[in-house]
Amino acid sequence: MDIIDNVQFNNSSPMGEYAVIVNNIYFGYREPHKVLNDFSVQIAKGQIFALLGSNGSGKTTLLKLICGRLGPHSGHIYVYGCRPGSKKSEIPGSAVGYMPQELALYDNFTIQQTLTYYAMIYGMSGQALSARTVELSLMLRLPELDKRVDRLSGGQRRLVSLSAALIYSPKLLILDEPTVGVDPLLRHQIWMYLQQLCRENATTVIISTHYMEEAKNAGAVCFIRNGRRVAYGSPEKLLALHLCHTLEEVYYNSCIQSKPDNSVFPNEFVINNHKAKDQVLDGKGVFAWNHMKALVFRDIIDIRTKALGVLLYFLVPVITIFLIHMTFQEPRNIAIAIVNGDSQSASLSTQFIDQLDSQLFVKTYYEANGTAYESVVSGQNVLSIVLDQDFDDSIRQLMVRPLWVTDNQVMDSATIKLYIEMTNPIVTQFAIYYLIRAYQTFAMNYSSFIGHNPGAYSSPINVIDDKALPVLDPNTIFSGYILPGTILIMNQVTTMIFTMAFVFSFYYERLYGTFDRNFVAGVTPLAILTTRSAVGMVYIVIQALFMAGATFYVFGYPCDGRLFDCVLLIVLNGVQYMCFGTTIAIILNSRSACVLLCSGMLWPLESLPPLMQWGLQFIPITSATTTMNLILAKGNMQMAT
Repeated sequence: MDIIDNVQFNNSSPMGEYAVIVNNIYFGYREPHKVLNDFSVQIAKGQIFALLGSNGSGKTTLLKLICGRLGPHSGHIYVYGCRPGSKKSEIPGSAVGYMPQELALYDNFTIQQTLTYYAMIYGMSGQALSARTVELSLMLRLPELDKRVDRLSGGQRRLVSLSAALIYSPKLLILDEPTVGVDPLLRHQIWMYLQQLCRENATTVIISTHYMEEAKNAGAVCFIRNGRRVAYGSPEKLLALHLCHTLEEVYYNSCIQSKPDNSVFPNEFVINNHKAKDQVLDGKGVFAWNHMKALVFRDIIDIRTKALGVLLYFLVPVITIFLIHMTFQEPRNIAIAIVNGDSQSASLSTQFIDQLDSQLFVKTYYEANGTAYESVVSGQNVLSIVLDQDFDDSIRQLMVRPLWVTDNQVMDSATIKLYIEMTNPIVTQFAIYYLIRAYQTFAMNYSSFIGHNPGAYSSPINVIDDKALPVLDPNTIFSGYILPGTILIMNQVTTMIFTMAFVFSFYYERLYGTFDRNFVAGVTPLAILTTRSAVGMVYIVIQALFMAGATFYVFGYPCDGRLFDCVLLIVLNGVQYMCFGTTIAIILNSRSACVLLCSGMLWPLESLPPLMQWGLQFIPITSATTTMNLILAKGNMQMAT
């Protein structure tokens, strides 16, 4: 039940007089410590209610309970006849303006943007915002409106925070320490303005303060100590009752007596034994248009003020792909030593050496095998090729009449001898591959020359060029295997950074009060999460288009599948890492190295034990890498099961 139809009042205190009723509240952040212990108070409409007490006495907690940010463990709170957060309550929401004890401002906003943001949350028109901004600027003597918040002094920031609470004209204002660090003249002016709001708009103001003497301007004062009310009433009555001249003396005497004051409540109102069912926000206004518009406005300002970071988010993957593209080209200019026993231009050994691509090899000729061997040992050359003096005659005999050759010396002379240095095995393997390819071309050309079938001298293993079964070529090793993992890992890393920034910004908002302020204004956590996720989706889509465009159009890498499938996979990979990363990043300190080595990006999963292969299939980047490989190489995402 939302309305207090089970609350009974005596004739001297009709329900309509009170904006806030707090009855027998118990609250603690952890057991058994109680921040508020059997606390009761009632606040009349259209007056200033001052809450006074030392640090840690429970003032801020009480204000959060009244505005619906927290819920009591027991007891009852009613604000304008409804429980905060219930369906019919406008609190949290447009009925309350809230200034938390923290400054609760976005540092990258200007003063004007701050006021505009909160005006948008409350659904104010542009004309009303302009008029209110001028009024508050004059009354609070705000600095230039185009100044950023992070460039203001502490006192100026507090005035901007107060302006954000006053920008809209709610019927309830909750101000937590609004005048700390403000000069006495301006403090007096603020109090006069609050009194004017109470007289002209019937606004109820709840204010906590350390300056007890300024509380004389309040209609009612409540002293709180250790979570209990020790004195309550109008300033005049309290001064007369305690025979004191100042409110400081009243507070001191009340603390000395150390007896909770509940005298005002014995016959004022009684809560029936029948308990009303508590109502939560229950989705009320979760996606209010003015809230969503304000949150998008905030995100746009974030993008503008963090333009360099956003630009790097889009460009770093492209730059990384370019650098890896330049790094992972097929090896060229491989230094080799050649010992040619028959250096005549018409010899077969010379014809074979001519088949070695000059762009792939840097050829250095040696007279003696020993000198060539030493050049390999010393690292000057990757390998040495030795062709015997009788290579020409021996290879002719072997190729013209292979069945007649029985002399092992002829077989040995027809053999191309290699001395290999394996310090850099990748370059060496490429060099051997190029040599085998060059010899096969040489053999087939010579077989055609002597009238034999070239196929008889080629390798009996022939890889069929089938569209569905792409042929491995060193020229496409990057696009065929390393490229998919590179695209996805960069998408993963940058998305993880974005996710961490999101988590940090959410933590920052909770730590410095902007989350509380938004919540009290009616902005739900789900609305904040939705807009942040939507912005993240836009980032991911733009980044995917950048990466695909640069890879396939600028760098010219082949893609036999649809470009749409590649972009969609990158987007889905980014989305899953927004979810996966948010959860895992909190649990694990570092997992990048494990994912990099065990996802199949740098080395096939088939090299791992079967149990590890099965387990690693559950890492999101593993299946994404495999799928990207299939799209680029085969043009589809079909995988054997």
